[in-house]
Amino acid sequence: MRNIKRLAGGVFLLATVFGASATSFGATLIIDTFDDAVASWPQTSATIGSGIVENVAVLGGVRDTLITQAVLDESFDSVQVGVFPVAGLFDYASSVGADGRTVLAYDGDGSMSADLIDTPVIAVELQLFDYANNLPLDVDVTLRSGDDVETLSAAVNAPVTGSPATLVFNFSPFAGTLDFGNINEIVVDFDPGRGGDFRVQEIRAIPEPVTSVLLIIGGAFVLRRRPE
Repeated sequence: MRNIKRLAGGVFLLATVFGASATSFGATLIIDTFDDAVASWPQTSATIGSGIVENVAVLGGVRDTLITQAVLDESFDSVQVGVFPVAGLFDYASSVGADGRTVLAYDGDGSMSADLIDTPVIAVELQLFDYANNLPLDVDVTLRSGDDVETLSAAVNAPVTGSPATLVFNFSPFAGTLDFGNINEIVVDFDPGRGGDFRVQEIRAIPEPVTSVLLIIGGAFVLRRRPE
């Protein structure tokens, strides 16, 4: 996920808004506000591929959480992932020598058919990112409709503290590929790099902004379509 490249001709398909709340875009479809959790915090993975499925109040009714650790410098290194329902936060914390990632998948356990016709943009609101070791937080968002899949990628290249920061992934250019009236899976993949910590406040589907413009505030965000 770290080798994010431009489309041919340097065409950007996404809008990035720094420091803006997803609710400012008007009517939204809630994917996950992390107000509900079955498993207690934290869920800890010491091996690649540990999966946790929680039946919770999210789009499709199922939050499938995958956490991995690719590198452990010491036996005590770990990655911890969990939901704080009272605060409404998804928290990822890794020790100094741990290099992991986490994936959130929403598919209704194979039965989801979400209508994103009026909300073809996915907004991921970050409350915190510590920018550990000056490594970016790479975020991929994938939509699947039947056998058709599209993925957009972002890199957060600065700390997020104080006011939340919202990553906005505009899938509307893929209307000819994806059936927005029948979205079967939404996947959000976070890779914070070695020792990185972050918190997600909410994930929503929102209407397309009036103008899709790439905004780069101090180089904090870079969004591009992931090459196929």
